[in-house]
Amino acid sequence: MQVEKGASVTFVCRNNKLYRVTGQTTVLVNGQTCGSGQALPKQSVPAVKPDQGRVRSVNGSAVIEGETRERESDYGQLPIIISPRNTALLDPKPLISWVEVSGSSEYVLSLSGLAAFDDVVVDAESLTCGANAQTAPNRVCSLPWPAQWTLEPDQRYFLTISARTGIAAPLRPSEASALRTLPADAAAQVQAEAATLQALKLDPVTQNYLLAGLYAEHGLFDAAITAYVDAEASQQAPVPAVALGDLYLQVKLQRFAFNAYQRALDELAAQDQDDPAVHAAAEFGISLVYYSRANYKEAEAHLVTAQGFYTQSGGTAQLKDVQATLDAIHQRLP
Repeated sequence: MQVEKGASVTFVCRNNKLYRVTGQTTVLVNGQTCGSGQALPKQSVPAVKPDQGRVRSVNGSAVIEGETRERESDYGQLPIIISPRNTALLDPKPLISWVEVSGSSEYVLSLSGLAAFDDVVVDAESLTCGANAQTAPNRVCSLPWPAQWTLEPDQRYFLTISARTGIAAPLRPSEASALRTLPADAAAQVQAEAATLQALKLDPVTQNYLLAGLYAEHGLFDAAITAYVDAEASQQAPVPAVALGDLYLQVKLQRFAFNAYQRALDELAAQDQDDPAVHAAAEFGISLVYYSRANYKEAEAHLVTAQGFYTQSGGTAQLKDVQATLDAIHQRLP
């Protein structure tokens, strides 16, 4: 690669090392180059790549992840928790955000765990709500973590948000968001590794990608999603878009996942040269979203497309996963 005068390039290598080039020069990036790079926290790089589809075994049968159905009709009818959602927490007081329910007069926030927590009732008119392209026409509302809810390390909790649309109307509860706090030593380790990355003084995009990988490896999906979204605000690229889609699937926000995979395909289409492995991963992800909607025909079509791109890229293991997923879908087709 040739680097122009006054420019700089940062390479993040798969061996968890960082290689930086500054000034007018030409460099060959290979194993030797990466081997001489600066060491990164060992868990920061592996997740900054597409998962390329996942298959798990349930009761002896191969089925794709995503068995939970996306309930698109619930948008605007029930609160949809966006954050914190099905994730480990590093921050014990995260901002709470959800999709508003049309005509709500109040919301009741409930938290359960080993300790007892009082419900928090919030007047809908007192909330901060804003437009969101992914939930339109419904807005997203947010609220600081209630001060009276103190989370302990290494514990599990369940957050529910219920909406009331009238004085005598019954509450409309969201699906519960499963949360867990890290053990104190694990939280300290993540914070130390994050500080190491931040001390490198990288450009914001690279730093956010690496932080996202670090957080995802520790199950801190909310924090990883935030890092990817912050990076995308400055620079969009196909690979992190697929990784972001995978994270949205992990926390069961299928609509958000679909949009991320589609952005990856749009970015690939805008490039002069396609990347078959990334294209396949995005198609596989879209198939999982359609599967969650019980639209097996569309899921099958995207899987067949993914199969073709995996064949091009030589993804033998991924081809086996695609075939297993196709077999699972065929069992559900008439």
